[in-house]
Amino acid sequence: MIVIPLPDVSDPAGAHALDTYASRRGWAGYICSVEDARAGQGAEPAVAGAVSSSACRLIEQYGEKGFAETDPVQGWVREHTVPVIWTVDEFRSSGDQRQRDLFSLVADHGFKSGVSIPFFGPFNIRGTLVALDRADSINMDRAIEEVKESAPIGNSLVTCACRQTQPASPSLTARERECMRWVAMGKTSWEIALILSISSRTVDFHVQNAMSKLDATSRQQAIYNAMSLGILNAPVSGARPGGPLLF
Repeated sequence: MIVIPLPDVSDPAGAHALDTYASRRGWAGYICSVEDARAGQGAEPAVAGAVSSSACRLIEQYGEKGFAETDPVQGWVREHTVPVIWTVDEFRSSGDQRQRDLFSLVADHGFKSGVSIPFFGPFNIRGTLVALDRADSINMDRAIEEVKESAPIGNSLVTCACRQTQPASPSLTARERECMRWVAMGKTSWEIALILSISSRTVDFHVQNAMSKLDATSRQQAIYNAMSLGILNAPVSGARPGGPLLF
């Protein structure tokens, strides 16, 4: 496993922001991980993580015993875009021996239930935020609330991880950046062509080049990837002299 620094969660205090958030939400503990799988198929992904003090020993033993390979909850969030509510009792009474051992370990540390929330970022970065509880179960209303409230934290983590671990941001030309900024503002190729006094075909050429560099299959995905990397942060220069500007 390659360990990379945990992103700052858009807060100078770093992981302290997670502690404060978890305390405010009434969690007994949390486990947060961000995985960067951009190294390619077969290569070990880079992983960042933050764990509450109450779960530190749990996660150490989790790693020592190699439970990541057989963890059914982690397996779920790797493959799905929806969160999962889980309880220790349901897995200790079913599943194979490894799964029963895993959730017995969780119970030994005082945790009885949780919500595991997946997050996805650009360039195949994904993360998981696990809210741990000492109650026997978590009702649906509370789980939905946790998902809604934790979305900014999760999105911040995967976005910051993308910026921290990207070896080098794609090098877009000035014209490619200019076209993509207008695309981000909702302009069509025809409108951008009028604004920049170039042909629609030329606009499409620059946009397609930018999409390729940003590993995107759509304009929307390209915009998301570029904004996550800070590539489109500079203001749009505006139309060329004499060219119409459409808003």
